[in-house]
Amino acid sequence: MNLADHLHLFKTGFPSNPESALRGGEKIGLRNRMMCEVSAWCWELDEQVRTLASELGLRVALMGGTAAQLRLELIEQRGSADDDYLTDATPDQVGRLMVAFAHRFKGFEAPYFRPERKVPRLPTPGLELLTYEVVVPSLLGHTDTTGLAKHVVKLEFHLTKAMPPTEDVTGEVFALEGPVTSTLPTLPHQIALKLAALAAEPIGIPARRDHDIPKQIYDVDRLLQHLTGGGVWIDLGTAINATLIGEAAKVGLDDEPPEILDGMKGRLDQWALVTDDKRLKELTRNAAALTGQASRVGPIAWRGRARRIQYALHCAYETDGAVLWAKATTEAARLAPDPAAGWREIGDRWRSERSTKPPPLLKAYPTELLFEYLATQ
Repeated sequence: MNLADHLHLFKTGFPSNPESALRGGEKIGLRNRMMCEVSAWCWELDEQVRTLASELGLRVALMGGTAAQLRLELIEQRGSADDDYLTDATPDQVGRLMVAFAHRFKGFEAPYFRPERKVPRLPTPGLELLTYEVVVPSLLGHTDTTGLAKHVVKLEFHLTKAMPPTEDVTGEVFALEGPVTSTLPTLPHQIALKLAALAAEPIGIPARRDHDIPKQIYDVDRLLQHLTGGGVWIDLGTAINATLIGEAAKVGLDDEPPEILDGMKGRLDQWALVTDDKRLKELTRNAAALTGQASRVGPIAWRGRARRIQYALHCAYETDGAVLWAKATTEAARLAPDPAAGWREIGDRWRSERSTKPPPLLKAYPTELLFEYLATQ
């Protein structure tokens, strides 16, 4: 395979300068060479899919971990190995999109750039999902068990009859040099779609895929930090309701959002036990391998992430939710530099209002203690 003969087909600078993905990984402290390269390929494939979808008159919106990168600062970003799309296209239209993709790269020998449809062995009931695997060349020396220099990137198309509002977002991503643009759900809807994955089964991620939950918790927690303005917080509550009703209908449930939210909060309660549960600790350690060094935190901070999301769900349904959230994040920033004073201040508030004592294991973590206090009122 002579890549140089085909460089004109690519839309990002990565294939002509693959070392740039490693340099980007170094900037954020991500030293996993394979994850850096696959993340770069995800963006190249997204550029191809968006261009071809536009030519075919199809609407696609990038979501998932790849999309989250565009909303976050470089230091907050994590690696991703797939591109997830929301689309109102039919299965036949998605199939034609993949045929067009393969045709564009017909000059490459198989198996490269030949989307192959994959049907899950244990499909999630009600989930209208089309999954394709695309073999891409490894330009940084990774080989599979057969000695072939390749990676596999998944393209997953989530079919819907009601597309959320979308917007074109431009930003810097760690694996590419220079800005990139993609079409994403608006931020409230992007967060709502990720929150739905944290709902109890059968709406959320099945228990057999618990290893995927930490990635969702990480993304939601980071995206919430970029949600500003009173109107946007009201939009978040509206987006959560619309998303949960739609996801419930797909699996044949007529549950109302409050019922689904109760299940979501209960599931987050389980992840707040990451400080005590050996299995949850292992899953969060695995998820940490996707992030840069600065974003790798211990079990107590993961507990804090779960509690922040729970409190954000409360704020999303309050008329002054933006004010409550801003007050909490400002207070957390104030308490963080002096753990002892933070423990006394929040601990005194806790004891004066409850018959229990604040969790001793949070004594050195005033930010996590604050959100434990707010989320469990």
